[in-house]
Amino acid sequence: MPVSVVWFRQDLRLADHVPLQKAVQSGLPLAFVWVEDPRWSLQESLGFPRIGPHRRQFFAGCLAALDRELERGGHALHVLRGEPAEVIPAWLERLGGGQVFAHREPGTEEAAQEAALERVLPVDWAWGKTLVDPADLPMPVTDLPRIFTDFRRKAEAVVGRSPVLPAPDLSAIPAAPLVPTEALAAWPVVGGAGSGGPGAGAQAQGRLVAYMADGGPIIRYRETRDALMGEDSSSRLSPWLASGTLSAREVNAALVAHEERCGSSEHTKWFRMELLWRDFFQLVALQQGRRLFLRRGFAGRSTVASGAASETARARFDAWRAGTTGQPLVDAAMHELAATGWLTNRARQLAAWYLARTLEVPWTWGARWFSSCLIDDDVASNWGNWAYLAGVGNDPRPDRHFDLAWQTARHDPDGAYRRAWGTWAEPG
Repeated sequence: MPVSVVWFRQDLRLADHVPLQKAVQSGLPLAFVWVEDPRWSLQESLGFPRIGPHRRQFFAGCLAALDRELERGGHALHVLRGEPAEVIPAWLERLGGGQVFAHREPGTEEAAQEAALERVLPVDWAWGKTLVDPADLPMPVTDLPRIFTDFRRKAEAVVGRSPVLPAPDLSAIPAAPLVPTEALAAWPVVGGAGSGGPGAGAQAQGRLVAYMADGGPIIRYRETRDALMGEDSSSRLSPWLASGTLSAREVNAALVAHEERCGSSEHTKWFRMELLWRDFFQLVALQQGRRLFLRRGFAGRSTVASGAASETARARFDAWRAGTTGQPLVDAAMHELAATGWLTNRARQLAAWYLARTLEVPWTWGARWFSSCLIDDDVASNWGNWAYLAGVGNDPRPDRHFDLAWQTARHDPDGAYRRAWGTWAEPG
C-alpha cells in the first residue's frame, strides 16, 4: 500500500506545517524522515568543520524532541544518510511507494537537492520559511525590491494573511510499516552547548510564551535589542526559527496576542519589523541564487571586503577567528562565539564589519565561520547579513562605517562584556 512521506528539513515541528497537513489529507499511512546531508561531515577548505559542535548539538536536540513528539502520536522519525535523491526513493520503495511532501528551502545546494529528488519521485512542495507567503506579495520574488524599506512597505500590508495551522492529531492516523533505518541516537553529537536539548519544542514554546507575556521582555525590546549581554536583551528565538522548531507565523501570532492584550507599541512594531528583515533575506536568497555566495556579491560593487585571498588575509582571518586581533570588543565577541555558538545581533555586526572592512579579509570566509559556529545558523540570514555589511548586498550605503571606539562606549561602557569574554582590564 502506498504511503505519504513527510521529509523534514529545517522545519522540525508539527504545527504550522503545510506538507504535514497535505500528507494527513491524503488519507494514506504516514512516514516521517530526516536525511543527514553528507556535506555536514565535510571540512571547510579554511580548516574548520562545516558544521561545528555547538550547531550540531543544538540541531540534534531539536531532532530528538521531534522524534519524541512523533512517538507520542504512535509514529517514528526515520533517519537516512546520503543524497536525498538516492536514499529517499530506495527507502520509499521498501515501504511500498507513495508521495513525498516537503518544504522548499532557500540556498543553492538545497535547490539542487530538490531538483534532483523531483526528477525521480513525485514531490508536493510548499513554502513555510517566512511570515509573509511570497504568493501574497504584490510582486514576484524575481522583482523583490533591493532595499529593505521598500520591501517592508509592501509586506506589512499582507502580514497575517496566512493563518497558523494547528498540529494534527497523529494518534488517529495510521503509521506506515516500520522499515529499519539509522537510529537517531547514532547521529554523532560531540561537545557543544546551546539550548536545543531533549525538550527543544517545549523549550521553544516556553520561551515564546515567556517573552510575549504581559510585562514580559517584549515591552522593552527596542531599548534592549542592541545590548551585548543579557538573556532577555533579545528574544533568543532565532535558534528555533533556524531549525524550524518554531515558524515565523507562530512567533507573530504570539506577538499579535500580546498586542491584543496589552496594546501595540514601538517595541512590538520594531519586533515585527525584525521578523520582516528575516523574511527579506529569505526571499533575497531565492532571488539571487548562487550570486549570494560570490565574493563580489550581487550588488555589482567592488569593495575591500571582496579582496584577494592572500597569505596576509589568511593570517588576519585566523587572528580574528581566534579572538587575537587586539581589538578588545571584537576579540570578546569571537571568544563568546567559539565558546557558546551564540552572539547578539550587535556583536555579529561589529565582528563582521571589522573582518570585512578593517582587516580587508574576504567576507565569505567570515560567513563560513559563522555558519559553522552559530546554533541559529540560517543560510539566507547569515549570508544576506554578511553581504549587506560587506557592501556587496542589499545595503543602500555600501560605505557604511562603524566607529568601534564609539560602539564600545555606547554598548559596553563599563567593560562588562569585554571582561566576561575577553582578557580586557580597565586601564588604571
